[in-house]
Amino acid sequence: MRNPFWAVSVLIACAGLVSAYPSGSRVPFGNSGEPGTGTPCASCHSVSLNPSGGSVKIALPGSTTFSPGETQRWTVTIADPNSSYRKGFQLTATAGKLAAVTNAGASATSSGRAYAYHAVSATTYTMDWTAPTDADSVTVYFAGAAANTTRQTNVYTASVTLTKASAKPAISAAGVVNAASNSPGISSGAWVSIAGSNLAPDGAAGPARSSGIVDGKLPTELAGVRVRINGNYAPLAYVSATQLIVQAPDDAALGPVTVDVTTTAGTSDAAAAELKVAAPGLFRFSPLNMRYVAASYADGSVAAPSGLSDSGIAGRPPKPGDTVLLFGTGFGPTNPAAPSGVVFSGAAPLAAGNNLAIRIGGVPVQVTFAGLVAAGLYQFNVVTPALADGDYLVEASVWGQDVPAQQYLAIKQ
Repeated sequence: MRNPFWAVSVLIACAGLVSAYPSGSRVPFGNSGEPGTGTPCASCHSVSLNPSGGSVKIALPGSTTFSPGETQRWTVTIADPNSSYRKGFQLTATAGKLAAVTNAGASATSSGRAYAYHAVSATTYTMDWTAPTDADSVTVYFAGAAANTTRQTNVYTASVTLTKASAKPAISAAGVVNAASNSPGISSGAWVSIAGSNLAPDGAAGPARSSGIVDGKLPTELAGVRVRINGNYAPLAYVSATQLIVQAPDDAALGPVTVDVTTTAGTSDAAAAELKVAAPGLFRFSPLNMRYVAASYADGSVAAPSGLSDSGIAGRPPKPGDTVLLFGTGFGPTNPAAPSGVVFSGAAPLAAGNNLAIRIGGVPVQVTFAGLVAAGLYQFNVVTPALADGDYLVEASVWGQDVPAQQYLAIKQ
C-alpha cells in the first residue's frame, strides 16, 4: 500500500553550506536544478552529483495533482550518511506561490518566479505552495545539498510535475430527463439523458462501441464513467463532458430516486428523479428546433418534409392512409419482458393493460404494432388519418402517462 504522503525524489538545491553562504543566507536563485542553470552549487563547491547512499524526498498531500487556487503543504527531507555538517536546499516551481513554514525562507524573482530555500541548516524543510488558477501543469525543481567541513558537497537533484486535477462531476438542476422528450420522469429500461459538467474526462466523447458489449450485455462503464440510478449501475450508450445517455436499470421501487455520476475525479452530488411505470417520450428530428417527430416508412425512408432528416436523405411527408413508424422510449412493460442492459432484437409488444392511445391532429389513429424493437427503443406503426395538408400535433398516452405534446407530423396529399 502506498504511503498517503507520496514521497518522490526531487530537486533540492544547495544553500549556505559553507562560510560563503552561512545558515540564514540565501544562495542566489538558479540553483534548484531548473533547466539552463547548470549543476547546482558547482560555482562555489566541489560537487558530487547524486551520489549513492544519500537521498532527498518530498512529501506531497496526495498524488501529483492540484486544484486551481488550493494551498498544499510540502515537506522536504535530506538524508546523507556521510555528512554531519550543514545541509540546505533551494526549490522553484514554474507557477504558483511559495510561503515559508518551518526552517525555510521564500521569495520571488522580479519576473514572479517563486523560490524556497533554507533559513537554517536542517534535515527537513516545510513550505506552503498555492496553486495557480491558469495552468494545467506545474513542474517543481529541487536541489538539496549536504556538505562536510571542506568544500566537498553532495548534491541531489530531481523534479516532479503536478497536473491540474479534473473537477468532480456535477449534474445540472433538473438535468435527468427522458432522452427522447427531454422531459422529467424516467422508467425502467428507458433511455435517459443526464446534463451537467465534468461528466466525463476531457476529450472523452462518443458512443459505446460493439467491443464494449460482453455476453450480450451493454457496458456500465465508458471512459471511466459510471452512473447509478437508485444505487443500481446503469448501462451507458454515450458519454461527453456535458451529457450522458444511459438506460435506466430495472427497478420496482417507484417514486423519488437518486442519480449520481462517478469519474476518476470523484462522485457527483446526487440528483433527484422520479421513477415511474412508464415515462414515455417520442424521438424527434433535430432540425427546426426538433419540431418534427422522428418517423419513417417500412423501407427506412424518411416520413418528413424534404431535407429535414439529420442524415441529409430526402424525406417525403406521408399522405392519408400511409403507414408510418414512430419511435420512442419509456413506454413501459412488454410481453415478453426485455431486461434493461441486455442487447435485444425482434419484437416485444406492450404488455396488456397499457391503454395506449395515439392521436395526430387530435384524431385517434389506428396502431398496427406497438412494442419494443431494440434495447430501450419502442416502435409504433400507425396509419396516417385523413387530414388536409399541414403540420399536425402528435399526442400519445400509455399506462396513464402522457407523452409531452411537442412534436408534429407533416401530412401532404
